[in-house]
Amino acid sequence: MNRKDRRAAGKRGLDAPVTDAASLFAQAVHHHQAGRLPDAERLFRHVLAIERGHIASLHHLGMIALQRGEPQAAIEPISRALAIDPGNPVLHYNFAHALAAQGRADEAIGHLRTAVTLAPNFSEAHVRLGAMLQAQGRLDEAAQCFERSLSLKPTPEAMNDLGVVLAVRGDHVAAVRRFEQALAHKPDFIDACNNIACSFMAMGRMDAALGALRRALAIRETPASRKLFVQCAQLVPAPPDGDDFRALVLRALLEPWGRPSDLASTALGLLKQTGAVRDCMARVAAAWPRRLSAGELFGPAGLSAVAQDRLLRCVLETAPIADVDFERFLTSARSAMLDMAANADGSSPADAVGFLCALARQCFFNAYVFAPTDEEAAAAERLRDEVAARLAANAAIPELRIAAVASYFPLGSLPQARSMLDANWSAALAGVLTQQLREPAEEAALRAAIPALTPVDDGVSHAVRQQYEESPYPSWERTAPPVRPLSFDQYLRGKFPGAVFRAPGKGEIDMLIAGCGTGQHSIESAARLPGARVLAIDLSRASLAYAMRKTRELGLRNIEYAQADILRLGAVDRMFDVIESSGVLHHLADPFAGWRVLLSRLRPGGFMAVGLYSEIGRADVVAARQFIAERGFRPTADGIRRCRQELIAREGGRSLKSAPDFFTLNGCRDLLFNVQEHRLTLPQVAAFLAANELQFIGFDVDAQVAARYRGRYPADTAMTDLNSWDAFEREFPNTFAAMYVFWVQKRA
Repeated sequence: MNRKDRRAAGKRGLDAPVTDAASLFAQAVHHHQAGRLPDAERLFRHVLAIERGHIASLHHLGMIALQRGEPQAAIEPISRALAIDPGNPVLHYNFAHALAAQGRADEAIGHLRTAVTLAPNFSEAHVRLGAMLQAQGRLDEAAQCFERSLSLKPTPEAMNDLGVVLAVRGDHVAAVRRFEQALAHKPDFIDACNNIACSFMAMGRMDAALGALRRALAIRETPASRKLFVQCAQLVPAPPDGDDFRALVLRALLEPWGRPSDLASTALGLLKQTGAVRDCMARVAAAWPRRLSAGELFGPAGLSAVAQDRLLRCVLETAPIADVDFERFLTSARSAMLDMAANADGSSPADAVGFLCALARQCFFNAYVFAPTDEEAAAAERLRDEVAARLAANAAIPELRIAAVASYFPLGSLPQARSMLDANWSAALAGVLTQQLREPAEEAALRAAIPALTPVDDGVSHAVRQQYEESPYPSWERTAPPVRPLSFDQYLRGKFPGAVFRAPGKGEIDMLIAGCGTGQHSIESAARLPGARVLAIDLSRASLAYAMRKTRELGLRNIEYAQADILRLGAVDRMFDVIESSGVLHHLADPFAGWRVLLSRLRPGGFMAVGLYSEIGRADVVAARQFIAERGFRPTADGIRRCRQELIAREGGRSLKSAPDFFTLNGCRDLLFNVQEHRLTLPQVAAFLAANELQFIGFDVDAQVAARYRGRYPADTAMTDLNSWDAFEREFPNTFAAMYVFWVQKRA
């Protein structure tokens, strides 16, 4: 290379003089392999300037676009290459990749079929074809592709993929064999560990599932493994008694790995097994309904043995307690701590303050559902008045007394309570002040900024709105983190892997959450689907303000909140790709009228998630509502507390006493005292779907219910026969004790 050639090459950014397309292409490939994509792209284009039909350069340009996450830019050069060389299986394979990334699944599948026809031993093409067929619910074809791939190249990934298909088809025994085969080839294959756990959970073998997940977590903690641990831990009949499992549960609550409420029962099971808490609960059970003194309750070990239990403190601070025996322990502990606080003078032991602050936070969560005795209530009122007087006089107040008052009354109800925010307190009491003063003040400020999308002038809607203004529902502290960002297609296919539906194929979707309450579900949806533009509406400004505060706290930008009545949404000029309305329509004067209004806002081909009360599943609720009417209980705080105590004392109603909503004041009001409630049957739902041209996609049920259904109705591979589900519910009446929750698609 002479000096003139080097100068010319330098101006073009080349490493060698341009002599022919072949040498230029070799340089481009070198840059591409080294990851220097801009240099490689420039050189490949130089080759094409010399030789317009250079197939390999066109192919490489397409691959560079795919590496950059620009599938649309990949389509043009690869399609040009295919026009010249239609018999090239690799071109078909990568063109399918670009098409799939654009949501053009059927075209992608066609090119993959061509690739494996041209090259029957093309193992990777068989795997990708199987994955795409699986994503469309075509499980038999997918299984054949994975089996063909395994016969050519027995990789752990293909073994795992085949196991997933077998699991979706309900053959969990065969699936586990494939997952174990994958692990034998690749011992640190976390996906296979997770999938083994899923199959064991479906088979009801929770201990085995937990073992697989603990193996996965020991290899490397991933969001998926953590999420599955939460799901498995809450289903284990008896939590294993061991420090390592207890430590995992504590971390899962603190970090969190899922909704803390999903792990609360597991934490309570561990606390009941051994130690000071178990001993205290035994003493309470023996004396109930008499309240025990601190000495009687905490016994020889004293308060410190209970107060220093990190798991107890954590569960009290993060999730409402939904357990009758534990509620009685906490009720007795609150009474004992009230006496201790009334006699406190000056500073109090840090253990006592920390425990009582955690208990106060629990009481605020459950809206003070614990029922005090008359004597206890009078003592709490005296202490509240004393603390209020000290606030007015700007006098010192022992932290234990503030915490005791906060465990019976919201601190915001005290005059001049906000002055406490200016003082220095322990971290435990500061947490109580944030929960009971700072956060409610922030919500009050946010309420004024909430736009009104529609008026609320229907009589029933107005009454329901008033209920939730007085009792925002549900209260929650932390939400489940997303495992990974998803497109809506991926989310729905993951939820219903065997269903048949046409995915929207859009990166960005418009989503409506109709009846978002305090925002936990809308926040989880927005975090899981970052490409979604979410509008969340509710009747209650109090609930919306709670949701807005939590959304800001988590830094989410893709949720918009507004006050609106579903019945008036027909006049709103907005359309949506996805609408979710769970636990809302049955509180309207006419659920089907509200459902039709929502469908009018759903684009053709759009999806809708619906949650409706089941007539069969709510038999205990119906009996309880009749009992309430007969006894004349009112939906006041005292009325709900008295009602709960009588229901707890009654025989029967086991599903009612296991319902989480029963254990908070606002939740119990929603569960048993709602001003409007309709209950439906599956034949009614099926008739509505048929009349409104809606395709049923599937119920959102756990793996055990799905496995049991498949065992009863193996011919219904898509699990969408509502006649079979109706028969299944009659055989297992508690299947939908909470609600029917299902997805449908509007005809295009």
